[in-house]
Amino acid sequence: MEKPPPASRLKTQRIKLLVTVTAMTDKLMIWLALVWIGLMIGDLVGHLPRPLVILNYVIWAIFGFDFVLKFILAPHKLRFLKKNWITVLSLVLPGFRLLRIFRALAALRALSLVRILASMNLGMGAMSRAMGKRGLGYVVIVTAIVLFGGAAGMYQFEQPSQLIQDGFASVAASGGGLKSYSDAVWWTAMLMTTIGSQYWPVTMAGRVLCFLLSMYSLGVFGYITAALASFFVGQDKEDDKSKPDTTPAPQGASLESLLRETRAMRAEMANIEALLKQRSA
Repeated sequence: MEKPPPASRLKTQRIKLLVTVTAMTDKLMIWLALVWIGLMIGDLVGHLPRPLVILNYVIWAIFGFDFVLKFILAPHKLRFLKKNWITVLSLVLPGFRLLRIFRALAALRALSLVRILASMNLGMGAMSRAMGKRGLGYVVIVTAIVLFGGAAGMYQFEQPSQLIQDGFASVAASGGGLKSYSDAVWWTAMLMTTIGSQYWPVTMAGRVLCFLLSMYSLGVFGYITAALASFFVGQDKEDDKSKPDTTPAPQGASLESLLRETRAMRAEMANIEALLKQRSA
């Protein structure tokens, strides 16, 4: 009777299998995460057509199956859950469309906020696995996800009809609120570039999301600005290298070359005088 393999060997095999499964599904999960965010934005901004609603549930089920499979293969269950707790929240929430029944309740607005943050985190996690959290390209893509996803959330929380429903009718009557998704994108872009806007959120969920967007922009746009400055400075250096060197030589170097030329001329003159003396003789 064969002895069962030791626990350490089983653990190693499960880790290798988990890495293999992750490598096989990463590319698919990246694209699904981007579609997932797009559907979330469409659902927050307006009503999704029925085919997109079905696609929404299909992607949700695929993410759920992928997470359960990786959880089964993970040798350390608790560590895996701690590392992916935001993903757990995004999967535990009963779908995007189901949250519509809660939209009339201001006390449950936090569920929509968690849904937005979890969805954006899912997309950023997929991009970090694809690009290794390195380079300006990764930062720009993640910033675009935060911009359009955050704008959808701000429009959901701060549109005039929602303000009236949440008890801020005076703000809506005075022309406040974000009247369209394009206005929300512009407002979010101005906030993230630290320029600011004349309107500031009045709902609790809108204020929390505004604060998180501000914290992200403070940390990231400094990096983007530094990367752009480094790029243009590098271009200037390359242009300077390609130009011919027209700077005058140092004074010491010009004196040395003049002395060498003078000595050479004297040597030639001495040779000429020697030849003339030989001919005259």
